Amino acid sequence: MDMAAMRLPPGGRLPTKRKTFVGFSFEIDSKRRTVEVTLAGELGFARLIEGIQQLIDDPGFDPQFDMIADCSNAELTNMAPNLIDSISDIAQSAHGGRRAVIAPPGAGAHAVAHYVGLHPDGLIRQFANRDEAARWLSEPVD
Repeated sequence: MDMAAMRLPPGGRLPTKRKTFVGFSFEIDSKRRTVEVTLAGELGFARLIEGIQQLIDDPGFDPQFDMIADCSNAELTNMAPNLIDSISDIAQSAHGGRRAVIAPPGAGAHAVAHYVGLHPDGLIRQFANRDEAARWLSEPVD
């Protein structure tokens, strides 16, 4: 195999895509320095924690990358405030860049609003659609 073809791009990471399991997938794009997470279907606390851990453990993950987490096709079930607090604690190591969470009104939006409220620094925001989220992430960081 040609060793030149195996060289890593600047930054040392290749874009990767992983589908961890039904209901939680993510794509890491090291070139654009972004992570896209997609949640779909009915997701409970355990599955969400497992997906977050898979993302954090991925060798291509960099907490400084901006992230869009699309929950618009997910129903987050059994998400009591104390469980959301636990998710926040576990995900704390994944914070660094900005986090745009897409959660239109409906199932799970209240859980996302609680999660966003745990982070008053403004680096995590909730949006009703992808266009709003992408617009915010495209703005320069203050």
